[in-house]
Amino acid sequence: MTIQGQKKAIERDLLMYFDIPTYDWLIIKQSLDMMFALGYEEGGSQKAHRKSVKQLKDGVVLREFNSVTEAARIMKVDKSAISKNILRGNISRGGFKYEII
Repeated sequence: MTIQGQKKAIERDLLMYFDIPTYDWLIIKQSLDMMFALGYEEGGSQKAHRKSVKQLKDGVVLREFNSVTEAARIMKVDKSAISKNILRGNISRGGFKYEII
């Protein structure tokens, strides 16, 4: 099954077996989108924090890291902050943007 197919199956199963209010479903869907955007694969090890990441400022690559976890450790921030930055394309407080390589 493709990754997109896995995501759809999980969404379908959640909606079929649980009575989830609309607001809660939006939060769950956003979390699923983040998981799959960062590399989750059902039945396998999580790959989200093993992808190489580049740090940019004003469009210029400043550093490259072997993983989100390594970037978070070196930059002394929580790895979820970097993951959200990658997913949403936001610029962090330090003016940095992170992208998967």
